[in-house]
Amino acid sequence: GRNIVIASGTGSGKTECFLLPIYNFLIREHVEKKLGPGIRALLLYPMNALVNDQLRRLREIARVMEKEVPEIRITFGRYVGETQETKEKGEGKFRLTNPGEDPVRSELLSREEMRENPPHILITNYAMLEYLLLRPDDSPFFDGKDAKHWKFLVLD
Repeated sequence: GRNIVIASGTGSGKTECFLLPIYNFLIREHVEKKLGPGIRALLLYPMNALVNDQLRRLREIARVMEKEVPEIRITFGRYVGETQETKEKGEGKFRLTNPGEDPVRSELLSREEMRENPPHILITNYAMLEYLLLRPDDSPFFDGKDAKHWKFLVLD
C-alpha cells in the first residue's frame, strides 16, 4: 500500500522488484475471482528497445505460468507505434520477428485485442502514452468499463 523508488545499476534485479509484486497482486485477484479485463499495471519506458526487453521477460514468465498454472491467464500487451491494428496482422508480425517461437496465450498482439479486452499489464513508451490519452479509439484503457482497476505505475 505504499510507493517505492528503486534506484540501482543495470542487471541488479530492478525488474523483479516490480514484476513480482504485480504478478502476486494479479494472482491474488484471480484467486478472489476478481481478475477480469482491465489494466492493473502500466510499464512506461522512454524508448521501444526497453519496452521490447521487458516484453521478452513477460513472455518468459507467461510460458512458465502457462505450463505450471494454466488456469491463471495474466494478460499483457505492448502498445507502441509498431503494434499492429488487427489480431491477424499482430500474429503475422510476431511470427516474422520471432522465427521458430510460438506466441504465448497471455500476450495480446494487436491494438484491436487490447481495445476489446484491455490487458492486465500494458507496456508502452512516453510518446505513445500521449496518443493513448488523446485518441478516442483508445479511451477504453482510461475511461471504459474496465478502466477502474489501475493499481501500479512503473516508470523508467
